[in-house]
Amino acid sequence: SYGRRSVRAFDSNDLAAPAIGRMVDALTAHLSKKAGRDVRQVDIVAHSLGACAAVWQLADQPHPEVRSLVTVGMPRDVGYVMESFELVLGLRPAVRAALRQRFERRFGAAPEQFAAHALADRLHVPTLVLHDEDDDVAPLEHAREFAAALGQGRLSMTSGLNHSGLLRDPEAIARTVAFIVEQRAGVRS
Repeated sequence: SYGRRSVRAFDSNDLAAPAIGRMVDALTAHLSKKAGRDVRQVDIVAHSLGACAAVWQLADQPHPEVRSLVTVGMPRDVGYVMESFELVLGLRPAVRAALRQRFERRFGAAPEQFAAHALADRLHVPTLVLHDEDDDVAPLEHAREFAAALGQGRLSMTSGLNHSGLLRDPEAIARTVAFIVEQRAGVRS
């Protein structure tokens, strides 16, 4: 309800490798109950920094129950996103430096070190990299670099949808569904 805090605070343990395992276990249990049968594999569709987090998790500890991954509008790294927000908000240099110091204290590394692109070669799941040419948050070049570094990846581009429009666009959704269906059928990219 309004005024109530229903979301708990972020905990860096949420990004620990077991966290995605707990999420996948919960998802397969829920889907099994809904389907009335045992669901053993899932497909992950993740947007922006959520896509980065999915890549970090799957590269750190592969999960055989994850059949495929679709990244949507994924930026290169957390540092790029932080710098973009700092510039948009017009933060003074002292505030920017304090923000980065706090990030490094909290997570043990500079924001730029949280780079999904650097982990692409450790990602062993078929991946569709869905990105808009006009993305104003994560440039298309980020998607091109990531897709090129993937062993099992494919780049699919759209135009005129910006950063979040792909999440609502029927054609982008159809591409996502088609990719997942291909993976379910055993077709590999």
